[in-house]
Amino acid sequence: MQSSGNRVRVTAQLIYAPQDITLWARTYDRDLSDALTVQSALARGLADEIRVSMTAGEKSKVGNEHPVNPKALEAYWQGQYHLDRFGSGAGKEERYAAMEYFQKAIQIDPSFARAYVGLVDAHTPNVTPPPEEVSIVQDALQKGLAADPNLSDAHLHLARFKEFHDWDFPAAEREFQRAIDLNPNGAEAHDLYGDFLDNMGRHQEAMNEERRAQELDPAGEQLIDGYNHRGEYAQALQLALNNVAAHPNDGISHAYLYQAYLHTGQKKKTVEELQRAEALYGYPEMVSALSKAYAQSGYEAAMRLAAKQFEQALGNPASPTHIAEIYLHIGDKDSAMKWLERGYAERDGFLVALRDPVWDSLRSDQRFKDLIRRVGLPQ
Repeated sequence: MQSSGNRVRVTAQLIYAPQDITLWARTYDRDLSDALTVQSALARGLADEIRVSMTAGEKSKVGNEHPVNPKALEAYWQGQYHLDRFGSGAGKEERYAAMEYFQKAIQIDPSFARAYVGLVDAHTPNVTPPPEEVSIVQDALQKGLAADPNLSDAHLHLARFKEFHDWDFPAAEREFQRAIDLNPNGAEAHDLYGDFLDNMGRHQEAMNEERRAQELDPAGEQLIDGYNHRGEYAQALQLALNNVAAHPNDGISHAYLYQAYLHTGQKKKTVEELQRAEALYGYPEMVSALSKAYAQSGYEAAMRLAAKQFEQALGNPASPTHIAEIYLHIGDKDSAMKWLERGYAERDGFLVALRDPVWDSLRSDQRFKDLIRRVGLPQ
């Protein structure tokens, strides 16, 4: 892609790799305000060339991008840049910078639906926004869908909000299905719908969605959550190792590997991976303290310190449920229940995974049974 002034030029090619033959090529010149429409033109050209049949949802999406003010578009990409840095060696300050750019994009062009989706992302450092940011997310979801009712990503984010914050599971499922209908080839929608189905105990359906997501995005890793939901921790560990090898500077990948080591009882590696994740999320001061605690007082002391450290990182990106899991791991059930109750009070979205095997040692506790009932999970 090349740009000059307010013009942008995109050259695209469809190549048959085994013989290095160009099957299709085209160049598009557009005003920068129409840059988002180039992807629609590309989609139409490719679909025509390889004779792809599109669903009604896909057809409604292709060619439906509205022109965007160039300054709004620039602010949007700046927001994406800062958001990508959060958890990749930089901390919460990048999340806040992203918020400012997305808000700037919205102020310049209030009809720019993707900017509202970006704002939701910036305010959702894990599966739910911090309590003080919930109203901002609700407003952005409403305005984003009003600006473009056919934007799959907007429906996907609404589905996640309905599942993780509202605990309105029927509404969440409708929104997941709507997102997939609008963009059947979106790997993220299939992946997150699979996660939802696992949380509902519908594991076979979940596996189908997760495998579809993996087919659509082979370079990503869409299967780890499913293995964790089903207690297949050895498989999750292998995938987490592969994911870290592919994305060594991604904090989420290291967080998955930390959990995999935690679930498989590899104590030293659990601490080491937690340290790597802490560093990538901008908490270098925690790393040396955790190392010192492990060396001087052993694994349980290190994990108790980790729970305390997570308190300092609540919402960026730790949650009460993460803290509860650590306490349960070291056998402190009362502390685990205390943090699960705090999670309930704060609408911690990770509570929707309480059916997972990691919580089995609390399964007979009446307090835990009551918590599942209050969240509204299927029994």
